[in-house]
Amino acid sequence: MTQKVSAVYPTLQRRSIGDVVRKVQQKLGLVADGVFGLQTEIAVRSWQRSNKYSSNGILNDEQIKKLLGA
Repeated sequence: MTQKVSAVYPTLQRRSIGDVVRKVQQKLGLVADGVFGLQTEIAVRSWQRSNKYSSNGILNDEQIKKLLGA
């Protein structure tokens, strides 16, 4: 029996950097520079409102998986 292991994403917020930020930015239709700045935060808050999450601009593992379709 094999178990499916899914990725656990780090919490992303202002000043986060890296490949996961870049993937999130691509999904949100932003310039994907890998730096979680003001424009990314604004887009994240909008996405959170549209998906019935607290609009705090901070993405947790569950939200990242939903956003990326993982």
